[in-house]
Amino acid sequence: MAKCLCRFDLRAFRWAQMMIFAIEEVNTDPALLPNISLGYKILNSCSSPTNTLRAALTLASSQNEKETASGCSPPISTVSYFSTCACLSNRVKYPTFFRTIPSDYFQAKALAALVKHFGWEWIGAIQSDNDYGRNGVLAFAEEVKKLKICIAFIGTVLRTYPQEKILKVVEMIKQSTVKVILAFTPEGDFYPLMKEIVKQNITGIQWIASEAWITAARPSTPEMYRAFGGALGFVVQKMDIPNLNPFLMNINPYRNPSEPFVKDFWEIMVGCKPSSNASDTGAAKICLGNETLMDYTQDVFFNVSQLRVAYNVYKAVYTIAHALHQLVSNDEKKRKVEQCSLFLANNFKVNFRNRFGDDVFFDENGNPPASYDVINWQLRNGQVQHVTLGHFTSTKNGEFTLSIQEDRIVWRTGQMVPASVCSNACPAGTRKAQIKGKPVCCFDCVPCAEGSIANSTGATECTACPQDYWSNDKRNECIPREIEFLAYHEPMGSYKCVNSGIFLAFNIILFIVKKNLFFFISHYSDNNV
Repeated sequence: MAKCLCRFDLRAFRWAQMMIFAIEEVNTDPALLPNISLGYKILNSCSSPTNTLRAALTLASSQNEKETASGCSPPISTVSYFSTCACLSNRVKYPTFFRTIPSDYFQAKALAALVKHFGWEWIGAIQSDNDYGRNGVLAFAEEVKKLKICIAFIGTVLRTYPQEKILKVVEMIKQSTVKVILAFTPEGDFYPLMKEIVKQNITGIQWIASEAWITAARPSTPEMYRAFGGALGFVVQKMDIPNLNPFLMNINPYRNPSEPFVKDFWEIMVGCKPSSNASDTGAAKICLGNETLMDYTQDVFFNVSQLRVAYNVYKAVYTIAHALHQLVSNDEKKRKVEQCSLFLANNFKVNFRNRFGDDVFFDENGNPPASYDVINWQLRNGQVQHVTLGHFTSTKNGEFTLSIQEDRIVWRTGQMVPASVCSNACPAGTRKAQIKGKPVCCFDCVPCAEGSIANSTGATECTACPQDYWSNDKRNECIPREIEFLAYHEPMGSYKCVNSGIFLAFNIILFIVKKNLFFFISHYSDNNV
């Protein structure tokens, strides 16, 4: 494939090295796939959907070249370590897709539970202009809607967007009243916006992160911390892989010059271009040939104690190995494998426990069980640390548990949990009145009418007082009606008595007039007869 014009991604290169490391482990394990060796082919996607599709088609075409005389064209099964889009759980469209990272269906639930936990009702969202971002925010929006949480705005970013589009999102953030924003986007797509936010010194926002950027190395700098410090997000389980560090330290472009992307890695890490050709002067500095990686042991690339996505790569390799092992261990299926290399979806009914005690299996949609750590960005000794202070776990019946050590959280806005609401809760004595054209989180507070009360904050309606009771002045309590007795010598008593007397006299006179009128009419009628 053509050389990428974008920067070399050390994070992705380490994932590739993890795959090679796991394959070599499998090939040296006498109990797993005996007499069979796994191989690999690595193609560069350049973080581009177009290049990714091209790479996948290249792999598919090379596989079809091995089609046997029987005319059988083997389907390609995929085990992903980083694709989280819930759309990939559609077994009609993607019947042979599996993954060792939880679906965003679960991440959306985790993020919604986090927002609900801290009482945030009015939030913004940033999505990447691709399936990951759009589907992730859509799933999150569906979850928070159930919790009566409102999304004030949705901004869209992409690494290839022109600067004017990035600035529009920045203005959207500046003009909004939200204090909490979710960024559901890969690190590369989010980074241009992060730089502009830092440049314009937009602080006071509590950021919520998806797993794709919360632990990424490039944005985890003291400079970015000025605006994004205290960020909270979810990441998959971490693992320390024994013997991986020596494996990485042993990378050398002279030992195997054909090893994929090792020369690019060496040029970035060591600072010179390895070359066996004396005429190769394309780099500013050509390596002498005696450089080693021992001087770079403190680089984050060699820190294998916080492996998360890389651990999913490790599990993906062993998943394929165990699926193949089951396939070739069955004599009846072994013949089909030899004939057609069949590797169908039902062969991925694996369920094994790896060397770290983790159970690896898939549900009916090709998804693993969901388990996340809660991560908080904290600055320690001048470096951004990704501190684990909670956990989210789903269960088979659809329930989940969320535990957070709140006292250990470093907030961007200080020591207190930031508030993010469109309208403050209505005090006792008032009720919510929806503002026409606004989300349900935005409302006015209207005082209760006489004779009705609201004795708690956030009331949606006022309650009428019982008979013989009345509302107090604050409209937050019903009190008994007071019965007052008037004395005749008091002005009000005299007034009432005079009025009553006049009313009584008027009724007596009216009664007499009516009676005499009736007598006169009756008498006149009788005489006429």
